[in-house]
Amino acid sequence: MAPMGTRSLRQGIPLAVFIAVLAFVILISVILMSLRSILDRNDPDDALRAGYEPVMLPQLSVGTTGQTSGGGTDDAVFQPDLGMSLLMAKNALNEGNIARAEDILRSLLLFFPGSPTAEKLLGNVFYLSERYADAERIYRTILARDPSDLVSLNNLAIVQGMQGNFADAVSNMKKVSEVEPGSAIPDLNLAGLYSRSGNRSLARKHFEAARQKLKGDFRHVSLDPCLREFLMEPDMREQVAPLPDRNGNAADKKTEPEP
Repeated sequence: MAPMGTRSLRQGIPLAVFIAVLAFVILISVILMSLRSILDRNDPDDALRAGYEPVMLPQLSVGTTGQTSGGGTDDAVFQPDLGMSLLMAKNALNEGNIARAEDILRSLLLFFPGSPTAEKLLGNVFYLSERYADAERIYRTILARDPSDLVSLNNLAIVQGMQGNFADAVSNMKKVSEVEPGSAIPDLNLAGLYSRSGNRSLARKHFEAARQKLKGDFRHVSLDPCLREFLMEPDMREQVAPLPDRNGNAADKKTEPEP
């Protein structure tokens, strides 16, 4: 009987060792996976800013890649609908979901690199999130391809002013005004830039020019906060036509670059 018990014990030892080794391997695997998850975890805002969150874009349409390398038929590929995707980004911006809008636009630019509309919207996203250097980079990229793009030139001037670069900001905004002399927007923006730089006389001059062009109707324009503060001073208040109220309408929101 003793020899049989010893043989059974010896047969059981390898099985026990195998189970122990297997359990150890599983434990190590779980630990390594947990560590990897921790190490790979990025700050959510950093991930959004870096474009780490690709978005499923709407209304995919079918296209073709041309002949395959083997000489066969065309391969079907899918591209997002540019118009629908841009609308989705605009809706996100209108809802104040800046991070969502950025994700959509970054994903869209992977399919349509160099899309002026997508890039302008992304520049506006950077402006609204106060990443003025990034916004300036976007607008400069657009203008390098199309120097006649007045919207991007206007927006470039605005973000330059927000960074304290008033000389270049004023110079660029004057270029917009020269091409569009009948528009009140460049004058309002120049008034805002001058009010930020402390040049009260020129701020007053360009605001008055804008008021004449608008016939005193400021209901549908957005005023720079510094310009509004300047206009509300006692020596200016009596000279200014009724300004847009501060009820949260479009004119009272943060001054935005043109879309």
